[in-house]
Amino acid sequence: MKPFSTILFLFLSVNVFGQTKWDSAVNHAGLKVIHREKNGSSAMFYLNGKLMHSSLHKTLNPDFVADVDVLEGKIYIKTKADYKPQIISLNNLRKKYLAQQPKPALFMIDDEMVDGNYESILVDENTLLSIVTENFLNREEGLDLILIKLRTKSKENIKKSKEIMIRGNAI
Repeated sequence: MKPFSTILFLFLSVNVFGQTKWDSAVNHAGLKVIHREKNGSSAMFYLNGKLMHSSLHKTLNPDFVADVDVLEGKIYIKTKADYKPQIISLNNLRKKYLAQQPKPALFMIDDEMVDGNYESILVDENTLLSIVTENFLNREEGLDLILIKLRTKSKENIKKSKEIMIRGNAI
């Protein structure tokens, strides 16, 4: 009876406390390495009645949202009457504000890597605080790309943008 209860306990522990199917972890000499995979499922997302890419929610300012309804896996967001979102794809944003460079690019929104087709991923241009680009060149790895960091006008980002950093010890 004791081996059965031990096996049952182990089985339940693994199923309850184990990793989700989209994360896997490996320990290497005390260092935990986590491999993340996207779940892939997302709800349908409507803004003012128009079907949008689900990534748009990352740049919507909650202060301009009048109503949110969730019905049968569909999210309906209606903005306030006096707010007109300026929806633009990441590719078009790059063309509009950055000099055309033939290099591949990676986008981040508020320090979160954007994964997907940059033509279909949309942002609300009104809520962008800044666009910062960094060039990355690693000849050994054969990498030559641009990292495009988008910062939204969240309260936290606005506060950080007003901070003054003083470096060095000379006056």
